[in-house]
Amino acid sequence: MLLVMLIAGILLWRLGRLDGRLVLGAVVAWLALGRVFVPWIVHEHIGFFNRWVFNDYQKANKRYRQAINSGRATSQAYCALGSLAYAEGDTFEAVRLLQEGAARLPKDVPVRVLLGRALVRAGRLGEALEVARYCVSISEHNPLSYIVLGDVMAAKGELEAAVSAYDKALALAPRQFECHLKLGHAYIRLGYIDKAEAELRKAMDLSPNHPDVLYWWGKLLWAKGDRQTAKKIFQKALEQRPIGDHTYQVPYKEIVAALSSANAPS
Repeated sequence: MLLVMLIAGILLWRLGRLDGRLVLGAVVAWLALGRVFVPWIVHEHIGFFNRWVFNDYQKANKRYRQAINSGRATSQAYCALGSLAYAEGDTFEAVRLLQEGAARLPKDVPVRVLLGRALVRAGRLGEALEVARYCVSISEHNPLSYIVLGDVMAAKGELEAAVSAYDKALALAPRQFECHLKLGHAYIRLGYIDKAEAELRKAMDLSPNHPDVLYWWGKLLWAKGDRQTAKKIFQKALEQRPIGDHTYQVPYKEIVAALSSANAPS
């Protein structure tokens, strides 16, 4: 609501339909009244801005935690704090919060996708599979449902089933780079190098600066013997990879290890 007020107010001000002081006053009044009557909502608003505008995860975490500790937080607060916990590598806390968020949002696929990935990271593959199958049952036309199913099957070592799931996701979203990336990774594990190269090339075309895409493209080039180019790709992947963000598929230390190996004397 605060964001809607702010955007609408700024647009009307820029169009000359509203005094800018009224925009500022409305926002200040909303925050002042919110701190008195709905402080948990204010904490959520500030948490949102801390995370997405100021990129301060620590302050965002604190604000969302205050909202949840009030006992009156919205479903979005649980999802947001669960997402933060996942990004910060606190897997078990992420699972707890995302389970609460999913329980409050019975038809929401994105929160279950993140929950499924957190469960995979925690090694709870049976629960992750239940979550993935539920996603498909409630939204079989959402590519995310098949992506998370593929993730779980890949974690279980059932690579042909993972490929099938990623293919279904691609049929629904052919320009989704993540589908091509994950399909390419599965093909590498199966030993289908030509198919892997075709998918990873598509992922590179769609998202040429994504560190996960760069890492697997570098691994493919290394396997094919183009080691000088692979070394440059690993270096670029490391430069693009935020060290403290755990939302990526490839851990930071694996990119470091790949680059170190590439730089080692033959």
